[in-house]
Amino acid sequence: MKKLSLLLLIPLLLCSCRRGPDKPVGTDTTAETVTEPAVTADLELLDSARGFVRVHDDELDAEWITPEGASGLFARILVYGADKISFRVILEGGGDLVCGGNTYAITGGDVLADEALLSVIRAIASGTLATAAGREVTESERGLLKKTVELYDAALGKPYIIDTASDPGPETTVSDGVAVYECAGYLIKFPSSFLITEDDGAITILSDTHRLRTVRIAVSDSPFNENINDPEAVKSTVSSLGGTLISNVVELKIGGKNAYAYSYEKDGVFIRQYFVDGGPVTYILTGASYDGGDEIPKNIISTFQVK
Repeated sequence: MKKLSLLLLIPLLLCSCRRGPDKPVGTDTTAETVTEPAVTADLELLDSARGFVRVHDDELDAEWITPEGASGLFARILVYGADKISFRVILEGGGDLVCGGNTYAITGGDVLADEALLSVIRAIASGTLATAAGREVTESERGLLKKTVELYDAALGKPYIIDTASDPGPETTVSDGVAVYECAGYLIKFPSSFLITEDDGAITILSDTHRLRTVRIAVSDSPFNENINDPEAVKSTVSSLGGTLISNVVELKIGGKNAYAYSYEKDGVFIRQYFVDGGPVTYILTGASYDGGDEIPKNIISTFQVK
């Protein structure tokens, strides 16, 4: 355990500033003032996804994200910040949206979607019959709804479905918004909007803006063994690093391999440490974020596979 503990330290999360949105001329940004629920989102995905226009609303001090070519029935995302976004359903001219025997009045042309309406939008996007203002929903409208729902879901933690323009690095292949890093010992997947760096045989995957988080992969020459599961040794190691243990050590599987994991907090950063059985070596994966509820590092680590 002492040899492994030397690899627990991770690079500090980098500071970053917010990119300004494009502001296309002639886009309507008017909206009623409403109380938005607290929903935490991944802003770099919202900023980097292709096929959307972004307009800042000075009155609301928020940003509208709308699919390109939107008309008739569509949806858009209203972003106040990383901890406050909402999903809006738009029906130009207003009217009733009818699906599955349920009717939703969109009389003002713009309605905040609760869970029930969001579920209906998912169904319509998947092909369920529906009418909007007395007419059938078109295939074009379904496509736009699907595109916006996918972006919304990805921003809330569902990975690997958003096409972005970013190049994550020379050691990866990219397809449909998913980057794959592969070396002699393992492979791992992550959203293609993330960056990847390499130093001293370890790699670090990190978001480039907004809600910063990292996933670091290092290798120890020590073989995997049950001593890693020693609660007192773990507590001592975390304490020596100046951290506070916030979970027990748990046994789990990562890519079908035996692993142990625990969580701790240090200087406002929430860290999840994994030790994965790599046969003659032990892989040490570290997910870190300023948000204790951030699932994206965990989602990325779940794709790790030893060759």
